Amino acid sequence: MGVSPYPFLFAVTVAASMCFASPFSTPPNALVMSAGRYTFMDYVKMGLPLQIIYMIVMVFFYSVDISFLISNSAEILNRQRSQTVHQS
Repeated sequence: MGVSPYPFLFAVTVAASMCFASPFSTPPNALVMSAGRYTFMDYVKMGLPLQIIYMIVMVFFYSVDISFLISNSAEILNRQRSQTVHQS
């Protein structure tokens, strides 16, 4: 395809780490829920705004970084293709 996998891996990593709004997303969240006597809505009230802020920041950085990664990937692919052609 000629496309770098790094931007897609970055997007999956960021999406997988956005688990602030649910007590069941990670074991530590579930442990704190019972020990601190938190309700599900406590997680939603605090986690949802954090998740929205995190998403806005990451979309900004992702849009800046993806252009850099794609341009670098294109240069690397062009160099590899030219080396392959010269070796033939």
